[in-house]
Amino acid sequence: MKSYKEFWDRQGSDRGESGFPSSRAPLTLSAPPVVSNPDPDLRIPRPMDSHLTPGHWQTIQVIAESLDSLDLDRVLLTIRNSFVDKAGFDRAGILLVDEQDPEYLLGTWGTDPTGGPQSEHDYRSRIDKHPNSSRILRGEVPYVLRHTELSYIPVPPDTPPNLLQHAIVPLSVGERMLGVLSVDNLFTQRPITETDVEFLQLAARHVALAVEKARAHERERARNEEIALAAQQHAKRVEGLQAASATVASALSLPEALEGILEAAGQVLVFDRLAVWQVDEDEHWRCTAWQGLSESYRRSTEEASDRNPKISVDALARLRAGNPLVIRNVASAPEWGERRDLAVREGIGCLITYPLLVAGELLGTLVFYSDRPNHFSDEDVTLGGLFAHHAAMAIYKANALQKLGQARDALSLRVQERTRQLEEAQEQLIRSERLAAIGQVSATIAHDLRGPLGVINNAAYLLKLRLKDPDEKIEGALRALQNQVVACTTIIDDLLDFSRDIRPHKRPTRWSEVVQAALNTLPPPPHAEIRLELDERTPPVPMDPHLMVRAAANLIQNAVQVCSEGPTGIVWVHAGADTEATWLKVIDDGPGVPDELRERIFEPFFTTRAKGTGLGLPLVKRIVEAHDGQLSLEKGAESGAIFIIRLPHADTAADIS
Repeated sequence: MKSYKEFWDRQGSDRGESGFPSSRAPLTLSAPPVVSNPDPDLRIPRPMDSHLTPGHWQTIQVIAESLDSLDLDRVLLTIRNSFVDKAGFDRAGILLVDEQDPEYLLGTWGTDPTGGPQSEHDYRSRIDKHPNSSRILRGEVPYVLRHTELSYIPVPPDTPPNLLQHAIVPLSVGERMLGVLSVDNLFTQRPITETDVEFLQLAARHVALAVEKARAHERERARNEEIALAAQQHAKRVEGLQAASATVASALSLPEALEGILEAAGQVLVFDRLAVWQVDEDEHWRCTAWQGLSESYRRSTEEASDRNPKISVDALARLRAGNPLVIRNVASAPEWGERRDLAVREGIGCLITYPLLVAGELLGTLVFYSDRPNHFSDEDVTLGGLFAHHAAMAIYKANALQKLGQARDALSLRVQERTRQLEEAQEQLIRSERLAAIGQVSATIAHDLRGPLGVINNAAYLLKLRLKDPDEKIEGALRALQNQVVACTTIIDDLLDFSRDIRPHKRPTRWSEVVQAALNTLPPPPHAEIRLELDERTPPVPMDPHLMVRAAANLIQNAVQVCSEGPTGIVWVHAGADTEATWLKVIDDGPGVPDELRERIFEPFFTTRAKGTGLGLPLVKRIVEAHDGQLSLEKGAESGAIFIIRLPHADTAADIS
């Protein structure tokens, strides 16, 4: 016996897992169909139905009880051990065709727990490593093989032929082969009898049913686990979609919306690149947000869009209908044309293009890219579409908020402008009321004072005529009296002129004519020099020469009066034109006007001089505004003040009128 075991161990490298030679050709089998309901009429035969031994019946009873177990490994182990412990075989094994890969057998082998060497193990091996089992499964040999039929098994020289016994029985349900049941008496060398054969054939039916039932349970459990895992993954992705949608929906501006889309998209799909393409009113597409796309691809795609803004009639129609464009394999999409070549060079394998569609308006597209063809599943397409809807709403909301903000700003500017106009109108009304009051007072003063002033002036004149050779003091007093009468008369004239409604009688007049006429009305300045720079090319301006001469004379006289306090005592008078108006500038080098008084110098009766009436500049302002012009004050380069009269050109003045 010892020499036989040594011989068997030496032959191990030339045998398959079952102990048979492994030089047979590969066998190709199809996966068996699923049978969930075993034969309900199968029963365990009674002992009087055959000549089976008590060990055989005990083994069948164990197999029948194993039908209540749903654990395939436990079923196989229990049945295998029963063939050794109860039926008395040296070794027993159950080899099943792998349902996942029919090219393989998997199962369990065990040995006599008391007599032979312990080599209990589970394993998986290719079916072509088991030629006997392969022949049984193909139906090429009888169900039970004996030593006379197993001539290819290595036999030691001193082994009697009748001692080598090996039996293989197929396990089948209906016409479907599940595997084989294999037993032998390799260690005890006990022959396998006809009763053993009868027992093995009967037991194989019960083993097949037990295996099928356990496998059906395993398949059901695997399906349930797969469904549970898919549901868990789906719930996780839906949760990610909700979080991503909340992130995108919180954006209040377009940059925030685009940034939120890029950050949140990874919670929905697994991708390599991402881009948001927006379309303008001219149907030019621009990439406004992206991840992973090269600048050359974005620029080339935009240029291709400019060359063919319609993209594709069918594609654009699908997008406007709210349907995504799914390209499973970019390289095999010839209808994509130039864009396909760009995508292939970029390394893009597949992509999904979702329309950003809100209320029938196509805002753009959201595109997911993957480097691998056929990467996106149908579930990816569905979840990505839901996220694209939220992205479109975020962009639409951001655009609406932007337009609302622009409208609000425009409305605010209009309100400010109307408020300014109302304030100016109110000020104008107050000014008009004040001027009306001044006019009434001026008329009363003029009426009440002109008579006494005339009497005083006439009396001084008569006294001067009656006195023969008056002394110097009396003559000076009379002259001073007449001068003061003239001054009072001038004040009265200014009051009347300021209170009257100014209605200019315009005719085309050059600034040079106005300045010369104004200088003729003024006495030569004793402490100042007046320098003129009058551009004769300045076109004539519609104006009232009489009124504008008075305004220019007033400005020049004021400049001469303050020049006595300046370093040079020079008054510059410039005239010219620009594209909007013609202008006259009177520049002095006096002390200038303090900032806190710049707004008040045009108010009636405001003056900084002891003998001033405060009506000169307000009168000039009224004359200029009556010509639809502007009077402004600017600071000199180093000191002094610059008064500027701007009158519109002839065409502009006609339009204003």
